[in-house]
Amino acid sequence: MAQSLIQKQLGEFFKYLKIVKKRSTPTIEHYRFYLGRFLNWAKIDDINKINSQKIKAFKLWLGKQKNLAKKNLKSTTQNYHLIALRSFLKYLKQHGNQSLVTLSIKLSKVNHKAPEMIATADIEKILNSPASTNKPEIIKLRDRAILEMLFGSGLSVSELVNLKIKDLDFKKAEINIIKSNLKSRLASLSNQTAFWLKKYLSERKDKDNFVFVSHDRALGGRELMPLTARSVQRIVKYHSQKAGFSQRITPHKFRYYFAASLKKRGNDIKEIYERLGHNCLSTTKNYFGNS
Repeated sequence: MAQSLIQKQLGEFFKYLKIVKKRSTPTIEHYRFYLGRFLNWAKIDDINKINSQKIKAFKLWLGKQKNLAKKNLKSTTQNYHLIALRSFLKYLKQHGNQSLVTLSIKLSKVNHKAPEMIATADIEKILNSPASTNKPEIIKLRDRAILEMLFGSGLSVSELVNLKIKDLDFKKAEINIIKSNLKSRLASLSNQTAFWLKKYLSERKDKDNFVFVSHDRALGGRELMPLTARSVQRIVKYHSQKAGFSQRITPHKFRYYFAASLKKRGNDIKEIYERLGHNCLSTTKNYFGNS
């Protein structure tokens, strides 16, 4: 009976992540795995039996676990378990269980290494890649606008694929980004990014509300759809390889470059944090490694 209550609470939590927080299916599955691992280890029949001692013991247990390569779990992986547990307990507390304490869950310290930055000359190669393909002009312009947006505005992939045309303000040179919790933030729109966006949008004959859509589908006689995060990742991979990069280039590396360019121009960490729309300052600090 008590165990079924926990399962019910978990089910409600996963629905909350999907419907309210707009978390992706892979993210929810990760949370399901991490929380399942904790509950299997804890062997508790009541969520209120979770206390500081139990959490400390779980952290010690995680530190002894091995991954598929027979190596100890990385600190980041251990933290993912704790973040999932903390989110679950926070959800329960916000929905009536006032006896739970979530502040006792402290994450392990992780030594972050600043990622290798892409050279400016190499960025130009990637940006120019779409023009040299044999794809239709509309796709060339779309891909160029995507790359310009990622490099020039520091948007995350999820922000980019959810962007609608009404969110672009060319007069104010701003992008209004609506977050999953209905909060919004403004991102800058550089002259170069605005140029390629206007060029791409002027070529569009459809009336879809999304900025970036799958013209490839339309060419096959199918209905236009907004691009997915996976599609954008493929586009970045394709053009980085075409530009001669053997190393793995991801959209997130473009965000690192954007952050580094802000720092180079004299912006402090707090300003960069606000421009990137991070949820916590430590995430921004990780972009530059531990000093």
